[in-house]
Amino acid sequence: GKNSLVIKNSKLITDYQIHDNLIIFQSENLKLINNKLNYNGEISIKPFNLKLDINLDTINIKEILNFTIVFKELLKTNLLFNQNLSSQISIKSDKITKNKLFDSLKILLNFDNGKIDLNNSYLISKKIGSFKLNNSIFELDNEEIIFKGSFNFNIKNKDNFFKIFQIPKKNRKFLRDIFFDIEMNFFKDELKINNFKINDKEVILSDEVRKSLESYNDENLKIKNWIDLKNITNKIFENYLG
Repeated sequence: GKNSLVIKNSKLITDYQIHDNLIIFQSENLKLINNKLNYNGEISIKPFNLKLDINLDTINIKEILNFTIVFKELLKTNLLFNQNLSSQISIKSDKITKNKLFDSLKILLNFDNGKIDLNNSYLISKKIGSFKLNNSIFELDNEEIIFKGSFNFNIKNKDNFFKIFQIPKKNRKFLRDIFFDIEMNFFKDELKINNFKINDKEVILSDEVRKSLESYNDENLKIKNWIDLKNITNKIFENYLG
């Protein structure tokens, strides 16, 4: 069969087939305003499971932020923590616009019977390397939603990294990987950075770096813009013992 859905000025046309308890679907020649979209997936009825792959020609920071805001509000309803919900959703784009650092992305959103994670989501920078979320989880803690994630920024071109983040030459050292964990409270908009490590996971950070991170955490660090991100990165490299 064929399904048509009109949202504002966009018309989504989906071809689908039903096989017993399985529905297979894919988009048909979709064009949004200033963008192209295609998707495909399948829905298992018994037990319920959704697999959905979404591909966008381009995506900009505003769209990512809008998605984050909507997802945040859905989390607050607790509906996504349903024990009967099982889904694997991927959102991919080969071009990020209005962004100075990354060129492409893939977001993997997994729902597994009350558990939610973004494991193996990543951003790609052609000039620097890849930024990957390895382990993550959304938790309900005293009626608040806490996100915990472990990140790895794999540096392919350290010279470009130092140039883009404007790291002074005296603070430039051998660089292959940056590891760190974050903990975010969605209700209080609090963000904490923990376990910041460079290169070898066993590397010992200086007391200055630890104090610096603790200082940011105590002040409920909020990275509001590109300048904030550069300042934080410079502070860490200034005190890094390597």
